[in-house]
Amino acid sequence: MKLIGLCFEGIGPYASAFSLDLARLSRNHMFLIEGCTGSGKSMILDALVFALYGDVSSLNGGEEKARLRSRFLDHSRRETSVKLVFENNGDYYYVHRTPKYMVPKQSGTGATEHKPSGTLLKVAPHMRDAFESLVDRHMVADTDEHSADEYFEFCEHADNAEPLCVQVGAVGTMIEQIVGLNRQQFCQTVILPQGQFSRFLRLKPEERSSMVKDLFAAADYERIQHELRDMRLERGAQVATRRTRLESAIATARDAALRCLNSTDADLDAEAGAMDCAAAVVEAQAQSEAAARDAERDALARECVDNLLDSLLPAGDSTQVAPTDCDEFAADHGHSAQDAAADVIESPYEQSTPIGDNLADERAWCVDVDGALLEPAMDVAAIEHQLTHVAEQVNAHAEEQHDRTSGQLHERETQVAQAQHVHDQLQQITSVLQDIAQTVNEQHELAAQSPRMDQLRAWIERSNQAKPVSILHYQAIEAARLQHESGEELQAVDQQIATLTEPYGGIDGLHAAHDELNRIAQREPAIVAGLELVVEKERKLAAVAQTKARTEQLAADLQAAEDHYRSCVDDEQRIGALGNQVERIEHYEQLLEARGTRERELQDAQTLVSDWDETDRMREALLDAQARLHDAQSRRAQVRGRLDAALQDRLVVGLVQIADQLEPGQPCPVCGSLEHPKLAQMREASTAGGATEHVTNAEINYREELERLRAEHDEALAGESAQQIQVTRMQTRLDELTAAIAGRSREQAIQWRDEAQRAVNESNEARAHLAQARQIAKQIVEVREQVQHAKEKAETTAAMLDTEHQHYQAAQQAAQGLEPEALQAERSRLEQERHDALQAAGQLPGLQNTIERVSALHKERTLLATKLAERTAVSEHANAEFLRACKEAGFADGTSAAAAVLSDVDLDHYAGQLKEYDERRAALASQAHQLRTQLAILLSPESVSSLRLALPTALYISDEARETAILAAASASLQRATATLHEAQASRDAAIRDQQSAMECWEQCANANRTMLAEASQWAQAMHAYEPLRRMAELVTGGRDSGAERKTTLITYAVTERFRDVLARANDLLRDIRDGYYELRLGDQDNESADGTMSVNAPRMRANHKTGLPILIYDRRCDTCADPDTLSGGERFFVSLALALALADIIEGENGGVRMETLFIDEGFGSLSADVLDEVMDVLEEVGRSRTIGIISHVGSLVERIGDCIMVSREREDGPSTISVR
Repeated sequence: MKLIGLCFEGIGPYASAFSLDLARLSRNHMFLIEGCTGSGKSMILDALVFALYGDVSSLNGGEEKARLRSRFLDHSRRETSVKLVFENNGDYYYVHRTPKYMVPKQSGTGATEHKPSGTLLKVAPHMRDAFESLVDRHMVADTDEHSADEYFEFCEHADNAEPLCVQVGAVGTMIEQIVGLNRQQFCQTVILPQGQFSRFLRLKPEERSSMVKDLFAAADYERIQHELRDMRLERGAQVATRRTRLESAIATARDAALRCLNSTDADLDAEAGAMDCAAAVVEAQAQSEAAARDAERDALARECVDNLLDSLLPAGDSTQVAPTDCDEFAADHGHSAQDAAADVIESPYEQSTPIGDNLADERAWCVDVDGALLEPAMDVAAIEHQLTHVAEQVNAHAEEQHDRTSGQLHERETQVAQAQHVHDQLQQITSVLQDIAQTVNEQHELAAQSPRMDQLRAWIERSNQAKPVSILHYQAIEAARLQHESGEELQAVDQQIATLTEPYGGIDGLHAAHDELNRIAQREPAIVAGLELVVEKERKLAAVAQTKARTEQLAADLQAAEDHYRSCVDDEQRIGALGNQVERIEHYEQLLEARGTRERELQDAQTLVSDWDETDRMREALLDAQARLHDAQSRRAQVRGRLDAALQDRLVVGLVQIADQLEPGQPCPVCGSLEHPKLAQMREASTAGGATEHVTNAEINYREELERLRAEHDEALAGESAQQIQVTRMQTRLDELTAAIAGRSREQAIQWRDEAQRAVNESNEARAHLAQARQIAKQIVEVREQVQHAKEKAETTAAMLDTEHQHYQAAQQAAQGLEPEALQAERSRLEQERHDALQAAGQLPGLQNTIERVSALHKERTLLATKLAERTAVSEHANAEFLRACKEAGFADGTSAAAAVLSDVDLDHYAGQLKEYDERRAALASQAHQLRTQLAILLSPESVSSLRLALPTALYISDEARETAILAAASASLQRATATLHEAQASRDAAIRDQQSAMECWEQCANANRTMLAEASQWAQAMHAYEPLRRMAELVTGGRDSGAERKTTLITYAVTERFRDVLARANDLLRDIRDGYYELRLGDQDNESADGTMSVNAPRMRANHKTGLPILIYDRRCDTCADPDTLSGGERFFVSLALALALADIIEGENGGVRMETLFIDEGFGSLSADVLDEVMDVLEEVGRSRTIGIISHVGSLVERIGDCIMVSREREDGPSTISVR
């Protein structure tokens, strides 16, 4: 990521808008942001972070965001905004933000809230090259202009960029995705804010660990850790659920198997009972049939059957029926039924062998008495194998029971089929006999309708004879009606002719009235011509009056125009000549043209006087600043002396501690000598005189005193640097002022200023005089124009008056001899005559229509007279034909003939009844013949013998009687066959229920076993899949069953390893500072010594211990480790700097290799000595080879060392800040 341009307005101490070309400042890979304390240097970084993330770089984001709005805009409605252009992975982005703040209302009092806004744009792909060229031009430009306005104007053009987001919250989220860093990571890797530079080094181990988690996005490791734990819990719950479902499936399968085993004995008992019942039914049927046979069954029975068949079958279709003995047939049939029953009873089924009493044992199903699975007593594979074996045994037994009940059902269905056959034959015979009886009854009922049908045939024949007579009667009546109608039409036409001609006394009078009206109407054109002559004479009289009135009006207008002309001439003489005013205007314009020169001269004179005043003030302030600098130097020297003394005391305390720890003859860890006279003497003295107690007290107070002296020294050094910078600035400013006032005294400057002021005042007064002269000149021009206009108007009016007077004279001559009264009388007479002519012309078309109507009526009367004669002849002929037809058909008159005619509805109805009667009689005869033929076939000797029918023996009876007797015998046999069928069906239904029960038991066992085996398989698979997940979850969460030597969580391990990389990178940078005698090492919290120091070679932490990232400072000079708090201010600064640079490098690598090409360092250089500052700058210059470094500091030596500089200054202490770029 590379910063291109930054622009902000109304931010912090900046009231105006300032634009920074960050791309150009990065040409030398290092630039300085310089300014006095509190001027607003850090606010530039806050504006940068706010543009990206909508927040500032400080940790207390809420308080810092509130100070974004400049206090200098509290009473202004000017907008506070920040713009930023940056490059990432070859793409250029533009972001514009405004914070939330309060602004005055436009009307009234009070304030309203300005809503925050955010916009993110991306330079369009087709404009990327153009924008890169713009950046390159800025990079190589020689001008001193460092504004980035061109960048923003380019991006804000609608065709150059495409919008990505316009929502405040979404802009920050999208920038995080583009940059690859959140705000905290950005501030730690790109911006080291003021007051937070060494915060990372001073954090507690637990706080440092939490911060490293956030910086390195360790939440992913924590998420993996939590996901594995949740997956272990979830899979464990799934395995428990599978186990519960398997136990439930085993219980269901075991219950189904036990029900199947218990139902076997009950089914066998029910089967035996059903066989006994079937045998009893067959026996009862045989006894009933034997009792029905009596003495009437003798040799005559065969003759009776033969005679009956001969009477039923058609001639030639007689079938020879073999003689059959009814008794032998009955005996054979009864024997067959008994044999069938005996076969049912003697048809035993093989009983299934029991599975074994072991299935009732819970252990055979791999469960205990409570139904719980025997695991881990049995392993998963053994349980799955045992359940499979048990399921196979249960399924085999259920299938065997199903086969046995299926065989029983087959035998019962065979018995039902035999009984159903006998029942169906008897039912068919009974049905045919019943149909024959019904057909005979319908024939008798139909014969009763014969008289009625004969009467209907007579009516239809009489109607057919009367229909032609009725038609002729109607024709005669219609002809008479038409004759009468024609007579009435002729009378109506005669009446109309009389009505039209009666007002005029006949047809001749009508024509005479028409001729008179035509004569009057033809006079209308002559009357109109006379009226036009009258109008022309009246117009001539009116023209005389009009011209007279216009002549008088023009004479009045001429008099007014002459008066106005004389008034304008008087005004022109009163104002004066125009030339004098022109000369005055030219003089005043010359004075105004010299105004700019005079004002610049006045400004220069005022500046000179101001420089004299500032020079006097600056000399006094410089003396005061030099005195304060001397005091600050003295104070720093005193503090440094006390600090050196405290360090010397610390050295003595350390030597005393080493001496106390040595044993006689033990070599010294510093010099290796075995003899230490002074130390030995001090040891002896401490033993004798209590020096050991003094050393212990010094050790206790050492850290607090040393830290206080270091802080006081840092404060004194910072104060001295600030005073030095202030003295340097004042001296520079005094030199500039001395050069500016050289060559002129204060009195000359004042005299020059007064003269220039008078000249400017004269030029200012000339503006008012010039306006007055121009106004007078304008009035003169306007008056001259009015004089000319008045003169032209008077001349025009005089010419119009002469012309109008000539028109008046011509009008008088044209109207000579004309009298108004005579013209009015002539007009009245002509208008009356014209009215009469127009009225006659209006009546003439109506009279003409009347004449034409009368003529048309005469033609119509002639046609109607001819039509009446024709219709009279037709009526006489039709009446004669009607009378002849009545005489021939035997009707007295037309009325009797019309009464005999049936309507079409009645005729169709009666014909339909006759047709239905004939068709029904033929159908019944055919149906009776077909039914008797079918009965003969059904009562064949074989059928009679097999059905054991008792037929009538009388020979001389009617067919109907015989059929009735046969129907009674067949009905009795049908009742017995129905009872036998019902008994067989009941036995079959019981067998069906047994077979369905066996089928259900088989299906239940099969389904239960299938479910049990499926659940067992899924439980086994879940167990196999759960075990490695459980071990992995235990490992990453540091569980007791993880099997690892050290119970460390995944996130702790990841954060620790990343932090080791950070320390390694920081140590690479520290090798180039202070001869590399400092090294950062990772300590261990479990090994804190009694004196507070940390041991490097500490054992591993115990499980579930609170973890952190403690840092130890290893000093190569004395081969010891110490806490970072023991470092001085300068040492803490360059160690913190190395750690911050290392964090930036490692975080960039952790975030997909995102390269941050700019790093800002805010303050801290004032605490370094000159030689350490040089070493730190050398390291920064080395780092700057691959990135740009922006340093915020007020150290004077940095201003001389760094070429590019952003200078922040204030004109006065409580005024707004300004920015300039060098």
